[in-house]
Amino acid sequence: MADRFVCRVGAEQAGMELKYVLRQAGLSGSRLKAAKRIEGGILRNGEAALANERVSEGDLLEVSLMEEKESGVVPVEGEVNVLYEDTALLVIDKPPLLAVHPGPGHRTDSLANLVEGLYVKRGEKRLFRPVNRLDRHTSGLMAVAKDAHCHGALVRQMQDKRFQRLYLAVLEGKMEPETGEIDLPIGRKAGSAIARCVREDGEKAVSRYAVLMQGENACLAAFRLETGRTHQIRVHAAALGHPLVGDFLYGTERPPRCLLHACALSCISPDTGREVRVFAPPPEDMRAAMEEMGLEAPGSAEELLGRLGEAGRRALWPEGF
Repeated sequence: MADRFVCRVGAEQAGMELKYVLRQAGLSGSRLKAAKRIEGGILRNGEAALANERVSEGDLLEVSLMEEKESGVVPVEGEVNVLYEDTALLVIDKPPLLAVHPGPGHRTDSLANLVEGLYVKRGEKRLFRPVNRLDRHTSGLMAVAKDAHCHGALVRQMQDKRFQRLYLAVLEGKMEPETGEIDLPIGRKAGSAIARCVREDGEKAVSRYAVLMQGENACLAAFRLETGRTHQIRVHAAALGHPLVGDFLYGTERPPRCLLHACALSCISPDTGREVRVFAPPPEDMRAAMEEMGLEAPGSAEELLGRLGEAGRRALWPEGF
C-alpha cells in the first residue's frame, strides 16, 4: 500500500468510469476527492487521469495516499514498541500510564507524539491514525493505520467483527460463574463528563468473559468485546460487583493502576489481505501486582488458550475460534 492505492481493471469493469472502479476496489470517496487536489494524484497506466474518464481491461490505476494536512501533534523521538508492521499498519504495545492523544498535561508525551516522531525519523509524512483506543491507564495492543484508506478499511473491519481484541483484567473478588456474557446497556453517568454506568436508555453493550485463575481476593479474567463502548469492561465488571483492581473511577484506587491490558489483536491487513495476529503479555507493573495477589499472567497466546480450556474458548468465541 505504502503511499499509493493500486488496482487493475478487470474485464467486467471495462468501459466504466475510473472513479467507480476505484470505489469497487475499496477506495473511499473522501480519499479519491483528496487525490484530485494533488498533482499526479490519480494515474492511469502511469499517466495523469481524470476520475470520470472511461477505463479499459488491464489498465493499472494508482491513487496517491499522501497526507495533505498537518495533525498539530508535536513529533517527539522516543521508544515505540512496534510488534508488527507492514505497509498498511503498525501494531504497537502501548505502555501503561501513557496517554494516546495529547491533552492537558500531556502535550508532548502521548503515543501520538511518539508515533509521529517515529514517522519523522523515517522521513515519512504521515498522521497518527489509531484504529482502536485505550485509556491512559490501560496497557497493550493498538493498531495504527498508516494512511486514511487503510484506516477506513480497518474501521470497517471493527464494524463487521473482523477486527478482534482480547483483554486481560484483574477483578476484585471471585467471579462466579467463571464464564459468561454480560449484556447491559451503557450510558453517560449523570453529572459526570467522564464516568459511564449501566442504564436502561444506554447503548447496547455486550462483553464475553472467562476466568483464567482465581486468587484469594481477586481473579484474572479474559474479556472479548462484542461492542466498543467507552469503559465497557470497567463498567460491566463493576456492575457485577467485581470492579477492576485499581479502578479509581468504578472501584477503589490502588497502585500501580487500573489492571487492564489489551493482550491480543487480530485483523486483516488492508495491504496483504493476510490475517494479522499479535499477542503481548502484561507489562511488569501488572505482573508484579498480580503476583502479590497470587495470580499468574499467561506469557504467550498458546499459554492463554491452554489456560482458558475448551469451556473458556467456547465462552469467548461461541461462533468458533
